[in-house]
Amino acid sequence: MLLKDSADKWLGQEDLRGIASRLRKEMNEANEVEVRREALLGLVRVKDPDAVAKVIQLVEAPGDEAKPYRDLAIRCAGELGLKEKAPAVRRHMSDPDPAVRIAAMVVLSGWGDQESRAGFAEAAKSKEPRLRQAGDMALKRLEQAKVASPK
Repeated sequence: MLLKDSADKWLGQEDLRGIASRLRKEMNEANEVEVRREALLGLVRVKDPDAVAKVIQLVEAPGDEAKPYRDLAIRCAGELGLKEKAPAVRRHMSDPDPAVRIAAMVVLSGWGDQESRAGFAEAAKSKEPRLRQAGDMALKRLEQAKVASPK
């Protein structure tokens, strides 16, 4: 909320609403993927309801529809604490794009998602160094979460 509080202070509430409105438009209508991604990220940072809905839509979208946004949507789901979307995020641990797989492992391990352990272990054995490192780190984070909150 610090970002939103700072924006309120420097821009004023009216200007902030105008900026959010413009970002919402760019998030949905911009021709460039990079512009859409940045607009989504900016709106997620202030927990804009339209952006939250967009993140959920992108995380749950099957196929290639959300491909250019999937890694970002997964990271945003983590930032927003959307733990109830863990099953949808878990499906992306087998995505062919390593950036998506890594984003899923980071978010799921941050949530302490024990159901993802087998996927993390599989990634830790990968020949791809980035996936192997992400899998190792995810397993370590799960162990840390287990120790931090024993049953």
